[in-house]
Amino acid sequence: MPPPSPSAGGNSLPQQSPRETQAENLRKMLVAMAEDLRVVFIKLA
Repeated sequence: MPPPSPSAGGNSLPQQSPRETQAENLRKMLVAMAEDLRVVFIKLA
């Protein structure tokens, strides 16, 4: 029995508006940089 194809659905993400996508990317970037707060402050300046 072949594995289900990725296009079969199930785990696919819902379509996001560009604003939601941008907010999610910003959140991921901030979480990734949280170890060094100086980088966060420089990016926000």
